Amino acid sequence: MQVPKTASIEAPWSRLTPAVFRQIAQSLHPNEVILSFKLVSKEVAECLRDEYKTFQLRQKQDVAAPDFCPILCKAVSARVVAAQPWPGAEFVAHWGRPEPWRALNRRQRHTLLCLAASSGHAASLAAALEHCGTVVKADALASAAAVGDVAAFRRLLLRGGAAFWDMDAAWLPAAAGGQLKLLKFLDRHNLVAANSRRSYVLGPAAAKRRAEAAACFGGRERVLSWMERVWCQEEDRLDRAARHVAAAAAAEGGQAELLKRLVELVGKAKHRHRIVRGIAYGCPLPVLQQYCRRWGGLEDGAGARTEAAVAASRRQELLLRAATSPTSDWAAKHLTAAHGLELPAEAVEAAGTAGDVDAASFCLGLPPVLSMVPGPAGQDGWHAPAEVLALAAASAGQVAVLRLLKERGVTLGWAHVQAAMEVGNGIQGPDSIEMEPEFAGLPSLRYLVMEGGLDAAAAGAVNWSDVFRCVAWRGADTPLLQHLVEQRGAEVDLEAVARGGSEEQLGWALAVRRTRRTSKARAAKVVEAALLGGNWAAAGYLKRRNWDPRNQQQLQELFRSLARGHGTAQHIPALAWLLDNYQLVWTLECVDAVEELGEAADVNGWRIPRGHEKLLQAMLAQAYEALGEPEYAGSDSYGSDGYY
Repeated sequence: MQVPKTASIEAPWSRLTPAVFRQIAQSLHPNEVILSFKLVSKEVAECLRDEYKTFQLRQKQDVAAPDFCPILCKAVSARVVAAQPWPGAEFVAHWGRPEPWRALNRRQRHTLLCLAASSGHAASLAAALEHCGTVVKADALASAAAVGDVAAFRRLLLRGGAAFWDMDAAWLPAAAGGQLKLLKFLDRHNLVAANSRRSYVLGPAAAKRRAEAAACFGGRERVLSWMERVWCQEEDRLDRAARHVAAAAAAEGGQAELLKRLVELVGKAKHRHRIVRGIAYGCPLPVLQQYCRRWGGLEDGAGARTEAAVAASRRQELLLRAATSPTSDWAAKHLTAAHGLELPAEAVEAAGTAGDVDAASFCLGLPPVLSMVPGPAGQDGWHAPAEVLALAAASAGQVAVLRLLKERGVTLGWAHVQAAMEVGNGIQGPDSIEMEPEFAGLPSLRYLVMEGGLDAAAAGAVNWSDVFRCVAWRGADTPLLQHLVEQRGAEVDLEAVARGGSEEQLGWALAVRRTRRTSKARAAKVVEAALLGGNWAAAGYLKRRNWDPRNQQQLQELFRSLARGHGTAQHIPALAWLLDNYQLVWTLECVDAVEELGEAADVNGWRIPRGHEKLLQAMLAQAYEALGEPEYAGSDSYGSDGYY
C-alpha cells in the first residue's frame, strides 16, 4: 500500500490538543517524557518544553511500600536507588567531567555514586567512580545489590568498596528485592561475614536469618525457596528457632499470602504475639482481626497471676504498631487495638517523624503521654505531646510540623537544633567511613537558623561554632555555612569542611581564614581530616593549594597516624590515596604501621574486603622493594574474602 506523498508522521500528533499531550505525559515517568515523548513531534516538544526539562535521577520512595522492618530494627532496602529509565548518555555528558562535581559536598557526591551504581549503566558508574572524589562506602554496594547488578557490585568491591565487609548492606536489599542472581553470587563466594567482633562471634547463621527475614518482608517466595534449599540443612536447628522471625517479617511487609504458609510453623504463644504485632504494623485491618480471632486473647502464654499485666503490655505494644503503621487504614487498626488505652509517647513521636501535620495537630490536643520504655531513674516518663513532636520533627527534617508548633506557641530552642544534628544517639563527632551518614535534619536546621524558626532568646544559648563543625562535616549547603559564620558568628572549622565539604566550600573556608597564619603541622591536620572522612576531592584541592605536608617527616607522621591511630582497617583507602599522590620515603616505622594495621584488624574481628586487602598487599610490596628487602610474596593472613 502506497503512502500518499502529502502524509506526514507528525500529522496525527498535530490534531491533538496540549491538554491531551499533558495527560499522556502525566502517565509516563518524567525521564521517559524527556527522552522519548518530547521527541515525537514539534507540537509535543513545544507544549512540554518548560514542564519537563530536568531528569529525575533518584527513585522516589513509595509511601505505600515501607522499607523499615521493625523485627530487624532497620530498613531492608537501599537508601538510594536510581530512577528508571536512566538517562545514561546525558548523565555521562554532564557528570563525566570534573567541573560539576566541585560544587558538591562529600555526601552529595556519594549519593551520585550510589545512583550510578544502581543505574544499570556501566558508563555512568565509570564516570562516577572517576570523578566522585570519595571513598566507596557500603551504601554504594547496597544500591547495586538492590537492583541485582552483579557487574556493578563486583566493580565496587574491586575498587575497595566498603570500609569493611558489611553483610547486611548487600544481602538485605538483594533479598528484599528478589535479586536471586546477586544472592547466588554472594553465596558462591562465601560473602556471609562479620563486620564487627559481635557479629563475628554470632557467625554467618545470624546473618543468614536476617537475609531470610528480609526476603519474607519483600514477599520473595522464589528467594525463600532457594534459601531453604541451600541453607536449611546446614542450619536446621537455627532455622526452626527463627521461624517466627520470618513470619513476623512477612507480616510487617504486608505479605498476607506468604504469612499463611509461615504461621503454620509457629507454635509458641509468645512468638504468635510477635507476629500479631507485625500484622498490626504491615497488614490491613481484616488480616489483623482474622489472626486475633484465630489466636484468642493477648494474654495467652502468661501465668495466671500475670495475665492481666501481660495482656495490658501486649495491647500497648499492639497499639504502638497500629499507630505507626504505614498502611492507609492505620487509624482503624489503632482504634481496634486501643481498648481504652492511652496513646503512648512513641506514637506521638512517629507522627512528628512522619511529618503528618493532621496527626500532629491531633496529638497537640492530648494530655501528657507516657513512654513505653522506662526512662532514667528519677524521671516519671510523662511528656508533653508538643515536646515529643518538636524533637521528633526536628530530627527528621519535618519543617511543616515545626511551623505548626511555632504557630501554636511552642518555643523552639537549642534542644531542637541538637535534635536536627543528631546521628544515632547523639551529636556524632568522628566521621563514619562505613556508611555515608544521612542528614535528615538539614531542612530543620535551615528553618531554625535561617528562616526564623529558632526563638530569638534561645539563640543566645547556642554554640554556633559547634553547629558549624557538625553541619560542615555532614555535608551542609554553602548558604547555611556562610550564614552561620556571617550572621551567627561561628568560627570556620577547616577540618570539618575538609571532612565533608565540597571543593568550592573548602576554597571559601580557606579564603575566610587567609588572614591567619597557619603552621604546616596544622595544614597536615586538615589533610588528615579530609582523608579520615574519605574526602579525596578535598584532599586533592588542599594539595593543589599547598595546604599539605611538604616534607618527609610530616608525610611519614601522617601516614603512621592513619595506619595506627584508629584501631581498624577502615583507612586503608586513605593510605593508598596518600601513596598515589605523594612520594613517600619508606621507613621501617611506616612498614611496621602497615603490618600492624592488618594484624589489628584480624585480632579485633574486622574482616578486610578483598579490594582493601589488595591495596594493603600492594603497599607492603612497594615498601619491601623500596627498602631492598626480599620480594614481598603477599599473604592471605588478613581475612581474605576469596571471592575473585
